[in-house]
Amino acid sequence: MGLNISVYRNGSDCTNGGASANCKTICVVNIPGPFKPDHNKPAFKLVEGNLGTVVLKPLYEPKNMMGPHMGGNYGGTSDSRFDEAVEKILGHSFYGAIPIHDRFDSWEAYDYLSR
Repeated sequence: MGLNISVYRNGSDCTNGGASANCKTICVVNIPGPFKPDHNKPAFKLVEGNLGTVVLKPLYEPKNMMGPHMGGNYGGTSDSRFDEAVEKILGHSFYGAIPIHDRFDSWEAYDYLSR
């Protein structure tokens, strides 16, 4: 069970086929809520990111791939449970959308794109 949140994106998909690429909603399973993830609402977790940030990562990650990375999409909701969960991780008040890290690349593509 979890909390459904909206996916916000620019006009193009940079997730390389990530879990948020074709959905309008994701289900954050580590925030209490009445919803279950499914094919149209994939499961994500809210986690601490690098340098004191918070990110959303998919619960199911492909094997032998580099990632997850930011794919250009953000997740957010006006539900106060979301902001409270972010604040608990950050240690201070928060309001806004969170980066969705659901882009995975093959190691070959990662090496090529990192040059």
